[in-house]
Amino acid sequence: MPDNPHSTLGPIRFFPRPKVRRLQIDPQVYNLILNQWYGPKDGEAPAWKHDGTVIFKSLFSWVYEVQIPEGVWPGLERTIGELIDLEFDMYRYHSRELPFAGKSGILPGMMHSLTQQLVLQDPVLYSVIVALRPDHATRLMAFPYHSQYSSEGDNTLHRRLDPNLEALVDLGLG
Repeated sequence: MPDNPHSTLGPIRFFPRPKVRRLQIDPQVYNLILNQWYGPKDGEAPAWKHDGTVIFKSLFSWVYEVQIPEGVWPGLERTIGELIDLEFDMYRYHSRELPFAGKSGILPGMMHSLTQQLVLQDPVLYSVIVALRPDHATRLMAFPYHSQYSSEGDNTLHRRLDPNLEALVDLGLG
């Protein structure tokens, strides 16, 4: 063995990382997670089995329950949820409606917002996503995507925002 162990690395700067032990979750936990946050539907097949969509009515209710400590925030907002609303209002103010998206509430510039970062780090959301996946994969990756600000009467039909650059140039917008 050489005196300097780094001499065996050749052109590589660092030693290889040791194998990482993967997170393993007991499969019985998945039903507990879904029953806690989605609730069993008697005699009804789960929605995600039909159309891949699940609506959780209380998953993020905590954002309007957690109070901001006095003196931390100079504004009138007193909960994390109110700060989230303020962030959406700010992005909405600085965005204009996209001609090809209609009145959809799409906020194309809101891709790396504080709200999105907070949501993507939520351990409950993570556990629900793992529980709903057929393979129950635990090594997941999130990618940036635009947010949507919905008001009553907005067309909230899901649409992927892939702007047609040629059309934007033709319309004098690009």
